[in-house]
Amino acid sequence: SLVNSTYYQPSLSESNDFRVIEDLTLVSKLSEVISLKVSVNIAHDSEPPRDIKQTDSSLKVGIVVDC
Repeated sequence: SLVNSTYYQPSLSESNDFRVIEDLTLVSKLSEVISLKVSVNIAHDSEPPRDIKQTDSSLKVGIVVDC
């Protein structure tokens, strides 16, 4: 299965200030009880606080066991 969620958070006072978060997860069955799960998360802030990156991302890979 493939699940995607996108969040957009604009600033009501500053039109150029916004945040976007993207979550994408893929789950693929390897057997009757074991699945492979891969998730990607990307977060972007158009005007982050000082010394903070504008864009951050993560990749997670795991095994799911359905008992």
